[in-house]
Amino acid sequence: MEKSLCKSHIIPEFFYRNAGVYNDDHTFSVFTIKSDLSGEIVGDRRSGIYERLLCSDCENYFRGLDDYAAKTFWGGTSLAYSDSQLGATVEGLDYTRMKLFEMSLVWRISVCGRSEFKHVRLLRNHESRLRQSLLNETPLGQNDYGCAMIFLVNPPEVPMERAILLDSFKNQGQNCIRLVLAGFLWIFVIACNLRYFRGRELFLREDGTRIVPMHSSVKLIDWLSSSDLYDVL
Repeated sequence: MEKSLCKSHIIPEFFYRNAGVYNDDHTFSVFTIKSDLSGEIVGDRRSGIYERLLCSDCENYFRGLDDYAAKTFWGGTSLAYSDSQLGATVEGLDYTRMKLFEMSLVWRISVCGRSEFKHVRLLRNHESRLRQSLLNETPLGQNDYGCAMIFLVNPPEVPMERAILLDSFKNQGQNCIRLVLAGFLWIFVIACNLRYFRGRELFLREDGTRIVPMHSSVKLIDWLSSSDLYDVL
């Protein structure tokens, strides 16, 4: 017997709710960033980006991962922060839950049928490996499908903490997904065995630490398509 599918958010709800994306009437504005770095509202959405994608069991599983990730951003779990040469070092992350969250976000974006994400599709072998690891609740290693996060500090006219922008590009010959969400630039590298990838220092580590650099211009988003991630360090 086939299970019915739930209305599942592709981008987790907490990113809209906690980052101040929603307006008072529970709509949110869609922004585009112009060449002079000013923001322009191009429309409003009634609610988040979702579709009927997951069964109730998988929806509850993903919701647990989303809840943990939300606590790491907006409080609710014990983390330690320190300055390092490369950026802010975060310690105390639960590698299993945070890595599975990152993997689930990439998988959701790739397999959904939403037009917003139609240009971001993983090859079937990547989708299958992520799916199987998620079903087994077993995270892949720190050098597999690594994710770097960069905190964006932008001019006040660019509301990047409210922007949801996504595309794909290549870095060091590897396919990558670039997502601007909740004031961070997320870079997912779609490959395994990235032991020699320049910039892997920014990936979530199995000891529960990660380094988060800070950059002051959204020009970084375009610059990364033609530069090594290592040059961010």
